[in-house]
Amino acid sequence: MKSWARLWVLLCAPALASGSGAQEPGARDFQVSPRPALSSATLPAPQPAAVAAEDIDSDILIPEDLAQYAAALELDRSSASAEDKAAGWRALAEAAPKFAQPAARRAAQWDGYAVQSRDAEESGRRLAEARDADWRLLRALLETHGIQQADKMRWASEFAAAYRGSPGIGPAEAWRLLPFLPEGPDREALAALVGRVSLDMVLIADVYLDRSPVTAAQYRGFARATGRALPPGPVRDPDDRPAVGVERDDAQAYCAWAGKRLPTEAEWERAAPELADAAAGLRCAAR
Repeated sequence: MKSWARLWVLLCAPALASGSGAQEPGARDFQVSPRPALSSATLPAPQPAAVAAEDIDSDILIPEDLAQYAAALELDRSSASAEDKAAGWRALAEAAPKFAQPAARRAAQWDGYAVQSRDAEESGRRLAEARDADWRLLRALLETHGIQQADKMRWASEFAAAYRGSPGIGPAEAWRLLPFLPEGPDREALAALVGRVSLDMVLIADVYLDRSPVTAAQYRGFARATGRALPPGPVRDPDDRPAVGVERDDAQAYCAWAGKRLPTEAEWERAAPELADAAAGLRCAAR
């Protein structure tokens, strides 16, 4: 009996002393992670259509030289990657040595922009990882009983202030934060986000998904806008029928083009049982 009494004291006495199991001050806390430094990338200034005379290593230009420069300039002004643009100018320097000086200078500009873009992408990834880790902890605390509402509101406000602008807060997270946010710019912005998304999306298993599958007409519009090849299904189907036969890579590209993302397999497995037409076609998730 003495051993049982001792066990009872060890297990129950702390709870009784703190008030029937309520959280002791300082027992749980939340702090926004240190914000990683964000890099940025600055696009090079537009390349002039005409090259200054002092930049041309010759007094004589033939039509072939001008055509090669025009081709490099067209690539420069296209949506090609920075690496491809730099390669195009280096190719011009080799094919038309008269343009070697301006071509090398422009290639170096695009090389520098490519490095900046990679740095910016990496810093953005680190910030998104910090946000996701903070959200996992904060969500658990918001759902925990015994924590004062004032603490939850303070933590939610700190999280929203830290991440609403960059890298952003998704609609599912915004929906869970709203009850803990006081009136102000953060609450207004997240409420507007939830309102916009909820018009054509539905919250299922903590993920905002399209209410209806992507239609053949929507997918054909994406293919026309991006130049992507059409799979057999959306070509034949009526406009209002779900787009079928879409490969995963194409589905990811469509969702990104629409400002959304493709649901993960785990998210889809959780949500599919609640969708009557889950097998009907492609659906995107809110970012």
